[in-house]
Amino acid sequence: MIMSHPHLNRRRQKGQVLIFAVMIMLIILVVIFFLYDVQNVIRVRATTQNGADAAALTAAAWQGRTLNTIGELNLIKASTMLIYGIPPTAAPDEPLPIPEEELLASVNLLTNMQTRLTYVGPLIGLAAAQQSAKGNALRTSGSYTSGIYYHINTWMDWRGGSLYENIYGNDPRGLGYNWISSYQVMLEEIAWRGIAARPVNSRYLFGSPHLNGSGADLLLDLDFYRAVHSRNYCWFYQRGMGPDAPPIDISAINLDLTPESWFPGSEILPLYVEFGSGAQYDPAVMYQEMASRELEPIPAVQPGLPEITWAVYDLTGDGWGWGQTAIYDYVNGYLRSDFRREYTYGGAAARIITHAAPSIISGRWSWKHGQPENEEEFSSIGSALNMRGSGQLSRAEYGLRTLRSSEMVESVSAAKPFGRLGSDPPHRSGIVLPVFEQVRLIPVSLLNSNIVDREPSFYRFLIEYFGHPDFPDVPEDLLNRYAYFLSAINLFNNMSSDFRVGWFDFDDWRNDYMAGEDGILGNEDDQRDPCEPVFTGGPGGGSRGGPGIIH
Repeated sequence: MIMSHPHLNRRRQKGQVLIFAVMIMLIILVVIFFLYDVQNVIRVRATTQNGADAAALTAAAWQGRTLNTIGELNLIKASTMLIYGIPPTAAPDEPLPIPEEELLASVNLLTNMQTRLTYVGPLIGLAAAQQSAKGNALRTSGSYTSGIYYHINTWMDWRGGSLYENIYGNDPRGLGYNWISSYQVMLEEIAWRGIAARPVNSRYLFGSPHLNGSGADLLLDLDFYRAVHSRNYCWFYQRGMGPDAPPIDISAINLDLTPESWFPGSEILPLYVEFGSGAQYDPAVMYQEMASRELEPIPAVQPGLPEITWAVYDLTGDGWGWGQTAIYDYVNGYLRSDFRREYTYGGAAARIITHAAPSIISGRWSWKHGQPENEEEFSSIGSALNMRGSGQLSRAEYGLRTLRSSEMVESVSAAKPFGRLGSDPPHRSGIVLPVFEQVRLIPVSLLNSNIVDREPSFYRFLIEYFGHPDFPDVPEDLLNRYAYFLSAINLFNNMSSDFRVGWFDFDDWRNDYMAGEDGILGNEDDQRDPCEPVFTGGPGGGSRGGPGIIH
């Protein structure tokens, strides 16, 4: 019988305990790192959401203040008519107490002030929103700032010949506001201080690009490119397309840039205010509003009364104006009770996006949230700021990044100024009145957004690629810059690509799955289409079912 020495056994036990202790320490260390990363992500998520909420509320509040000021000036115009004492019983040929040209000159000064407010008010809101976001620990975003500079220098730089001026003129309606240069300077001043909260429901004068030709509808849909790269074949089935869908003839596609009709006011955080004569509003509502302020209503018939230009709600904004918002009908189905009628209107609202990157131990140690996302973007923004005012900035100098960093935590928020006339929405009057008393956060799904705002690089791709003078023979730098979009088109067009081969394989599996065990469609054992979306009830609150989240 072989006996082991007691000291030798103790040494072996000590070695085993050491190994076990090291393993435990490693596990504890991994858990600590994991918890550190999780709490950083949660902290940054809370920071970005708080910043987005604060910025949206601030921007919407300034929209409401501006609308109220414009409405007050409308009432001052009406009061001016009363002060000039137009007698209601005056004979048709009786002269006015004051010459008509002097009366119109006074009122036109008020119209000029209203026009300026449609630019200045929203831009004050934009600047104030940046302060609110930065006050919530968010820092300037290089990509957000470059987007503002890109818009200024691409479309409206009056120093080098503004495209807007060539199309619309400097004062298209004769409202007395030479808008392009002043508007550009205001935007530059805001961008100079850095953008931390990006508004994403803008209304651009140059409109959205439109492509003509077979397959243009796919090329205009950002989700098409995402579906190709993610191999989301169900996206195509839901649009009636199978794996044998024909390729898109790129050479037959042409870009159509159709500018919108000119409207006064800022494109960013727009008010959707127009200017028109008294025929565009309901005088009875205005008379009632004046009476509530103890002002004598203007008689309905006034001999010699000159035509006055009023600030009115834009009711023809192609779905963006002040009419009833159709999407409320959809949302009402998932609420305990419908939205009140007096609050179901479109018009001025603010939708804000913020982002920041958490300090992840497993990621980049050198990142400090608020700095530009990469060195190329940092240098491009530096060039933009250093050359500010020179009018020589090129498109390549702005951070035209195709994809946002996956390490970013992004938050979205929306807010809206609310007001009402009794039980009616404010645009019921037609004319802008000072009725906006509240500002509230609203579900972001209730605000429209466009491709310009959702993904600026996609907007630039459509314009710079399809709108290039030598299209389809575009320069190599454009092909490299927009490789993400172009590679998706190439994968879709190549019938032998991995994308197409995978699509045919998926189609075979899908048909076999739906046919069931007997392999024949149309029988009782058929399975549900795997590409058919499944809707589940919400997390509570509503009693009618519906999507789990709308904010």
